[in-house]
Amino acid sequence: MISAETKGEMLKKTFPSDGWSMPYRILYPQKIQKKYPLLVFMHGAGERGTDNERQLIHGKKWLMDNNLSYPAVVVLPQCPTEDYWSSVDRNTNAEGERKFVFNNKPPTAALTAVMALIDSMRALPYIDSNRVYITGLSMGGMATWEILWRKPGMVAAAAPICGGVYLPMAKEISKTACIRIYHGDKDQVVIPQFSRDIYKALKDNGANVMYKEYAGVEHNAWTYVFQEKDFFEWMFSCKRPGN
Repeated sequence: MISAETKGEMLKKTFPSDGWSMPYRILYPQKIQKKYPLLVFMHGAGERGTDNERQLIHGKKWLMDNNLSYPAVVVLPQCPTEDYWSSVDRNTNAEGERKFVFNNKPPTAALTAVMALIDSMRALPYIDSNRVYITGLSMGGMATWEILWRKPGMVAAAAPICGGVYLPMAKEISKTACIRIYHGDKDQVVIPQFSRDIYKALKDNGANVMYKEYAGVEHNAWTYVFQEKDFFEWMFSCKRPGN
């Protein structure tokens, strides 16, 4: 049981990892119970930094408001400006258009730190290690996918938002108990075809997956995900198989 920590606030913390410290925020629920799910929120590229503030731009109110009805320990790590959550290759052409090429290279320093933080949290007596949940937007959606294949079966529910992933890892990703994918069909930054392709690959592997594509929506699908009325009910109903 959590005792000494302040409840109901986004507390500032840092996590040491291989010679550097990753900033993160943590929310301890006000509701008292023996064990809580762990919910990890992965921000987008525009929120990178070291201020331990910018990762709250998208999702803070959504996470805090729903923590009352769906108590979880919520963690929001922050990626350094010079790093990236995902190992994806990022190229820009002469017209300024970005192109993402996904791969299975070693994890970035930032994602390595996040996975180590998750492992350390899962070991705590008040965390239900069978109910680890993760969601993220854009770069954070890519990170969500990458954690699923780098830690196959660890996550109970995942909701990648306007992300993308290396398709040959679909078999590993399909070991996740519950997956919901979200994307805008007019997204020109991270194209929706990435989500369509992994959805098909996961269905082919027998995964428990749903895909929602928002008509007329560009690279801000998270705005609509935050309005999904059954999101937390769905997520909190998921746990690892056999547990």
